[in-house]
Amino acid sequence: MSATLDSSEMPQVAKNNAGTPSNNIVNKTFSDKKKDNDNNSRLNNIIKVKSVIPRKRQDLLKWYGWGYKDSMFKLQGDMAYFTGNRYSIGEKPLPHLQKWAVDYFNIDTNKPPKIPKLPTSYPESRLPGNVKQELEKIAPVSVDGLDRLIRAHGQTLKDISYVRTNKFPRIPDAVIWPNSHEQVVQIVESASRHRFVIIPFGGGTSVSGAVTCPAKERRPILVLDTSEMNSILWLDKEQLLARIQVKILSGFIYYIL
Repeated sequence: MSATLDSSEMPQVAKNNAGTPSNNIVNKTFSDKKKDNDNNSRLNNIIKVKSVIPRKRQDLLKWYGWGYKDSMFKLQGDMAYFTGNRYSIGEKPLPHLQKWAVDYFNIDTNKPPKIPKLPTSYPESRLPGNVKQELEKIAPVSVDGLDRLIRAHGQTLKDISYVRTNKFPRIPDAVIWPNSHEQVVQIVESASRHRFVIIPFGGGTSVSGAVTCPAKERRPILVLDTSEMNSILWLDKEQLLARIQVKILSGFIYYIL
């Protein structure tokens, strides 16, 4: 069986001025085919993971130092143990810890630990009301004193000394919690318009001074807390690639994948 095709029905190959097929068209066709394959292999459903750290970090973490509120070393008689069940040593007896701490650090185990009292006042926020309203249309915002204080430092010895004695010369003026790239872009654009400072804040474990507010900074300082940017945006099962937001924990990635 034979058939005759009209020239208008034949596939058209673009040619350059020399009469030869155009490489641009060939490349575009390959790119489109690759894009179709990528779309077929890519899972675009966003996987949202609930943040481990709440906005009110002080509900879960020690505001005056390192670690969870329910996790600490304690003495029961002559036996030391570690409270809570977050770690493998949780609630297990540690028979040699007390002697080791006394021998190496000269700790008086008869004295209770000194837990500082919460500050009774905080510096007034310098963030203008109209800017706060603009930011609240993008993502949740807080100017609460304690929310700002616990994001004013990392975990250096100097940081802990300052937070325990409430001696920070400068703390942030507000905290914001974006959950997407687009929201971060809007926040940066707002900062450009209104000339305020942005300090990104992740886990709060910095020992480099990166989250410390410059003492002489007169512009408003906004902490951009990334704790709610914890989604898997897409997975590519063929290329073994994934796009994952900054604050998802590695344990959750392992569990989900």
